[in-house]
Amino acid sequence: VAQAALGGTVYAPVGLATHYHTLAVRPDWSSRLHAVAVIGAHIFYRNPGFNGTPAAFRAVYLGRETQSGPARRVWPTRPVAPVELLAPAYTAPVAAKAAPAIGWTPPASKGDDSLPESTIRPEYRNSGRPLI
Repeated sequence: VAQAALGGTVYAPVGLATHYHTLAVRPDWSSRLHAVAVIGAHIFYRNPGFNGTPAAFRAVYLGRETQSGPARRVWPTRPVAPVELLAPAYTAPVAAKAAPAIGWTPPASKGDDSLPESTIRPEYRNSGRPLI
């Protein structure tokens, strides 16, 4: 699908849409774009002005992404100094004294048996957690 889209194939009902979202939300940017179509539970938008016209999509995809920021004009003519010469030698910090105890310990938490049992299906229990 991505290769076809980068090659210029479009799904006719959404046409020049560049943004979309589910109908369950309303992003801040949605009021600045023109709604194109609603398909299922999604609404599609195009940019206003020239960027929402077919002429804005006539450039051929180059197959690479550009690097943001200005290009470097001058490269150093001499090698950069080693880090050892620039940074001071590392010295271990002096250990601080332990803070005095305040004489209070929080009570142990009790299990609350009045809470309802989870209704989350086992296959969805870990959704939303990081993969690593």
